Amino acid sequence: MNDSPSYLKVNPEKEEFVTAGGRTFACYAIVTEVVTGKTDLTAFLLHYAAPLLREGDILLLSEKLVACAQGKARPVESVRPGSLA
Repeated sequence: MNDSPSYLKVNPEKEEFVTAGGRTFACYAIVTEVVTGKTDLTAFLLHYAAPLLREGDILLLSEKLVACAQGKARPVESVRPGSLA
């Protein structure tokens, strides 16, 4: 990897740097606690992300993180697709 701090990770299936629109971006996952429906997302972001952000940075949240924070995520074992699925 590179010299990034230990709380920043590059997910195994992802590239550390991506180029879009002629600009190159570094892409890191921030190592955090588990997010649940009881997580205050604003406080969570202020604690984990805000200290790392610099002018011009873009913070993206995964759909999975948001679903967990909204209490909408379910274990795959609990999903029972119907005949129309």
